[in-house]
Amino acid sequence: MELTKEQKLFKDIIEKAWDDTEFKNQLIENPQKAIEESFGQEIKFKADKKVVFTDQTDEAITYINIPAKPNFDDVELSETALEKVAGGSWPTFFTGLSQIFNIGDINDHNRYDQSNYWA
Repeated sequence: MELTKEQKLFKDIIEKAWDDTEFKNQLIENPQKAIEESFGQEIKFKADKKVVFTDQTDEAITYINIPAKPNFDDVELSETALEKVAGGSWPTFFTGLSQIFNIGDINDHNRYDQSNYWA
């Protein structure tokens, strides 16, 4: 699968932050300026959003970002989603966590060992 322009830029930003401590610090301090100066591309973030880069390179720490609470008041599930819920599938959020923690298929409850993450 070929990366989109945005995905490639994001990949390049992360790789540069891994290799260049000064760039990483600038990225944390002022992401827009750091990206524009290092990659020569003007970046426009959504006006109503704040973009935050944090240094999560300490391998002794497991970082978990708490997402915004979803608003389910006006949500209608598709037929496919209803079938998944009725069939006992885990919500997408938890499936995403399984990929983050590299624990395989979260619906296969016997397949992974959580002891790597919890005391």
